[in-house]
Parts: sequence; structure tokens; C-alpha cells
Amino acid sequence: MEQEAEHSAKVKPGFHFHPTALELIVHYLQTKVLGVSYHQGIINEHVDLYRDVTPEQLKGFFLNYYVYT
Repeated sequence: MEQEAEHSAKVKPGFHFHPTALELIVHYLQTKVLGVSYHQGIINEHVDLYRDVTPEQLKGFFLNYYVYT
């Protein structure tokens, strides 16, 4: 809950994360490979999605989500 409040304080109201494939590669994955992280507080990089829920249950939690495995 505290992390959620911290996250919402950093993201402006109305912000939507709908990147294109090119944007994901250039602005997210490339910076991750280079060790540069300017996504702190916006993108949670260390989530164990399958620890508590099944992939079928994930569909009900979010309208859009992006997963890299």
C-alpha cells in the first residue's frame, strides 16, 4: 500500500503507459541493458507475477500489462 501511494505521487494524473514495440526496445530495454534506470518508481521491474496468481487470474487484474520473462 505504501509503495502504491509512493508510485501515484510520482506519476501525473491521466498518465497512460501504452508504448509501441519500438519505444519498448529503445527507451526501456536498451537502457536496462546499459544499466541506466530512469524508470524508478514508475516501472516495477522485480515482480514475481506467478508467485500468488495464475496467468488466467492476471487477466482480471489489469486492462493492459506488459511482461518480460
